[in-house]
Amino acid sequence: MSEQDSGSPEVRAATYGMIAAVLVSYVYMLDPANRDFGLSAIPLLKYIPLELAVGAWTLYAIAGSTPRRTRGPVLYLTVLAGMMMAGSVFTIVARGSALEDSFFGRGLGLLSFFPAYLMCSRQSEKEFFCRVLWLPTVLVGVLMTTRLILWHLGWRLEGVTHIYHEEIFLPAAGAVLVAVMFRRSVLGIGLAFVLATAGIVTFKNTGLLASFLVGCILTAVVWQKEKADRASGMMLKRVCVVLGSITLLIVSASLLLFQRGLLPSGSPEVRLFTYAQRLMMFLDAPIFGQVYTGSPMFSLLRSGGESPLLTPSHSDLLDLLAFGGIVGLMLFLHPVGGVAVRAVREFLRKAEPRSWALSYFLTVILVLGAELVVNPILHQPALALNFWLALGFLAARQQVMQAKRVRFPTAPSDGGSHMIETGESRRE
Repeated sequence: MSEQDSGSPEVRAATYGMIAAVLVSYVYMLDPANRDFGLSAIPLLKYIPLELAVGAWTLYAIAGSTPRRTRGPVLYLTVLAGMMMAGSVFTIVARGSALEDSFFGRGLGLLSFFPAYLMCSRQSEKEFFCRVLWLPTVLVGVLMTTRLILWHLGWRLEGVTHIYHEEIFLPAAGAVLVAVMFRRSVLGIGLAFVLATAGIVTFKNTGLLASFLVGCILTAVVWQKEKADRASGMMLKRVCVVLGSITLLIVSASLLLFQRGLLPSGSPEVRLFTYAQRLMMFLDAPIFGQVYTGSPMFSLLRSGGESPLLTPSHSDLLDLLAFGGIVGLMLFLHPVGGVAVRAVREFLRKAEPRSWALSYFLTVILVLGAELVVNPILHQPALALNFWLALGFLAARQQVMQAKRVRFPTAPSDGGSHMIETGESRRE
């Protein structure tokens, strides 16, 4: 995207479209019954967050905005998106399958990476996006955490055995956002730990994993490689945060490893069956798989004459492997893993003040990346949007940093080089 298009009304309209997409995804995730308030039953409404993102991409195209580079993550994901959409069209048109019985939804989710990448390549649009969204992100995390607490106090929904599952990434990542943005506030640090415990009070393996990862990240937030502030008040807060993070880690790990009887089963038989089926599909065609043709859903017979259970495999990685083979899986793992590793390295070596946006989106990638190994994250439009948005933010940030290093090869390595190296303002 060129610098001259930053004032284009199409570009700002596209940014508003991305903001709307994220806000709609938050509304969907707030439904404690995980039914998107009934909207997921209607395909046109189910994919609204992704439709808004693709609409934003269209506006960027009208404005003449294109990626500066077509290699790296952009190239890999372009090929993967092409495979998924081509396979989906073949499945729907040639085989007469329904939309849900194709990879169309997953391909549409992947397409949201591109407008996110274009938006975050522009400093002004990225700052505007972050400035608008940080408060709704925190508020939704607080609402989800509050609802979980009320659930355990007896305010339950009829016919619902548990609330919030994969969606727990939002309060988890919100905890890191608050800890970084309000790192000098006792109330801010306290709110961060309340949000971080949301994963534990779900009493789900996925939630415990999210809390465990956030405990690690919160520890890293305050455990600086640089010389720590020696002021007694700051040191006391650092000690409290570290001790709280360690407690969070111990509680999450203990429940995961030693107190599994307290956790719900999560239908392990169904999961293992779907995993086995996906592995068998991969062994039948290990290189290109099914080229993303066919249905990613299972129709399983249930006892008692009930209607068949329509379910995904509960592993996005195995779906990618079975339907795309080694090629399809690597087209996913190479850009996602590469961007995540570089972001972790930057996060660990970066002197304060850290960007809350870097910390938040890195947490989203790590938590959702861990969840999608054993959960259908990319199958759910609201979750998929947030995953690809985070990847687009981090990939664009890294591309901008690399371009600035090329332009300023003699930039100093001390703290004064912060603005030159990252092009990042503290308003993030």
